[in-house]
Amino acid sequence: MSENDIKPKFSLSQASDILRRLYDLTTSKINPLPSYDDQNFYVLSTNGNEYVLKISNSDDSKNPTLIELQTFAMSFLHENGIPTQKGIPTNKGQLMSLHELGFHFWRLQDLDYNAVYYGFDRQKYLVRLLSYLPGETIANVPLTPQLLYKTGKMAAKMDKVLQEMKHSKIGALDRNDFNWKLSNLPVLEKYLFVLDGDRIQEVVKSVIELFKSTVSTKYPYFRKSINQGDFNDLNVLVQPDGDGCYTISGILDFGDMNSGFYIHELAITIMHMMVAHQNPIEVGRPVLAGWESELPLNEAERDSLYVLVLSRFFMEMDKAVNPRPEFTQQQAADLTQHLYGLTINEITSLPSYNDQNFCIKTKSGSKFVLKITNSLDSKNSTILEVQTQAMSFLQRSGLPVQMALYNTTGQLLSFEELDCGNGRQTYCVRLLVYLPGVTISKCPVTQEDMFDIGRVGATLSKNMQKFEHPNLVMDGDPLQDIIKEVIQALKSQVLPKLNSFQRGITHGDFSDQNILVTPVGNGRHKVSGIIDFTFLNTKCFVIEVSVSIAYLMLENPCPLNEEVEPGGTPEERVCRDDLTRATALTCGCRTRPGLRKGGRSIGLLTGEVETAGNLRVGRSRSLASHGTNPDSSSLQSPGRKQHQASSRSSICVEAGEELHRAQPSSIIQSRGADVCSTCPGGWRSSQAFRQSDGPLP
Repeated sequence: MSENDIKPKFSLSQASDILRRLYDLTTSKINPLPSYDDQNFYVLSTNGNEYVLKISNSDDSKNPTLIELQTFAMSFLHENGIPTQKGIPTNKGQLMSLHELGFHFWRLQDLDYNAVYYGFDRQKYLVRLLSYLPGETIANVPLTPQLLYKTGKMAAKMDKVLQEMKHSKIGALDRNDFNWKLSNLPVLEKYLFVLDGDRIQEVVKSVIELFKSTVSTKYPYFRKSINQGDFNDLNVLVQPDGDGCYTISGILDFGDMNSGFYIHELAITIMHMMVAHQNPIEVGRPVLAGWESELPLNEAERDSLYVLVLSRFFMEMDKAVNPRPEFTQQQAADLTQHLYGLTINEITSLPSYNDQNFCIKTKSGSKFVLKITNSLDSKNSTILEVQTQAMSFLQRSGLPVQMALYNTTGQLLSFEELDCGNGRQTYCVRLLVYLPGVTISKCPVTQEDMFDIGRVGATLSKNMQKFEHPNLVMDGDPLQDIIKEVIQALKSQVLPKLNSFQRGITHGDFSDQNILVTPVGNGRHKVSGIIDFTFLNTKCFVIEVSVSIAYLMLENPCPLNEEVEPGGTPEERVCRDDLTRATALTCGCRTRPGLRKGGRSIGLLTGEVETAGNLRVGRSRSLASHGTNPDSSSLQSPGRKQHQASSRSSICVEAGEELHRAQPSSIIQSRGADVCSTCPGGWRSSQAFRQSDGPLP
């Protein structure tokens, strides 16, 4: 199930019914509030009381212990003078209730062909009613030094109180596999491929290495605590205090709460206030001063703060590099009018995995599909051109295939640099012919239908063999003869023996990118994890081992070193080298110019040999394949990582780069030094801040 599927989709009437049945509340007003992957409603009852109805997403709802701890923590903080929400019990005395809701969904079925199917599912969601906190987010007011001081002080006070909290299930907050736990920064290494070709990739790599070398070794000296985990500018509410300043009136969203360290909370707070400030480097000084008025840092914490702030910046990179377009219907309509000169009468969104599609209807009644390709795939103009030409070729051959239309400048593809909330990125835009009908998954299929589908599929394949494009062939490439030789060896030496191979369920991609290891000493490692079961399938075991050998050869400085006697049947040992050669060539071809990374072409061994000379182009990987695809909602809440400001992600990257360029040896020199000499306008200790800037509130 995708990220979008886990988000609750209760209507206003369903929310009102829950309030009436569980809380005996009659509403005079109920409005949706923004949220990342939960669902929130502002509630005004007929007796004038205000509440927030919070419906947790279906994934988090599977862990009621964690939500119970979050609710308990908010009440505990509230009782100890910290302005947090508290849970309102139901008419049966419960602080949360489980509800089931059925919904329709679209889901990706085949990554290679981008097919989707329609379905119906039921999910369970935990429901809570919380008290309402007045105020506006701190992001909407001027971040003066006095307010930043109060913010640092409040974050420290909050963590001091949380550390006193007792609960029988508090161990559930360890959350060692939680991606947003600051100590898990090295997990980002798995996702660096999405930054291929981007200058920021080297910065992220250097920060990860800096974290490993300078911070990881100091964890034994950090003081442990329970962290709220997301003390950001959209989770802190403020109100005017009457003297032209503001006071903190609320802290929202404990969904990222985890057992961590005091220094983590401070780093998270500084980073998010930097993102919201016009001059990010000026933020750390007053926030740190406020924090140390409650919790002075020890030497190890002080030396690590700079790197931890940097680390948090680049943990936010999944939003900054989110390749999926997230344009509103109005933006799509404006883009269509600008590029194609069409006057639009109606526009609706169509399902897509990591692109964005819109159905366009003009005033004349004509219908089209506006396709906006994700920014990652848009980097490969060659592949997109081949796809577009292939569709036009098939359409001219009489097949019911979409065909791209020319824009006002006479181009079939337009590459536009746009900002839809993830920073400025380049997207390929095409206008395609609209095809009538519904997906076959929504219709009962007869034997005659299946015969017709098979016939159309065969016709499509026959016509594709006639399609020619300069970027699909390898004429003149020295690799062409090698590939032909390997294909011939497979035909003559491997395929005749396939029936004698042992078969079973295999991982399908047991590669260097999907095997995790940890050091055990003497330069050796042990396997600590196996990830990414996207290609799980039934096939020959020897193909699985060939895939592994080929990928590990790519990582080995001596790839032909064979000190271990291979096992397997005689036939499998004979074929192993040919299979490994084919897999290694497939891996190499995927990284050649004009070809997209990703996709597994080992299928050529079992039936695609004839077309391998014209190299099948595989589907590219994306962040989504690792479970980090962000919700596409354009309205984000106080309470997660993606924010309302359209340029927020790019600001995050710019501020992170600026801090990285400053490169102080530590975020602040120890024992009250004035200003870090390598960080202009830098961050002072609380003592020096008071001395140089006068008394603080």
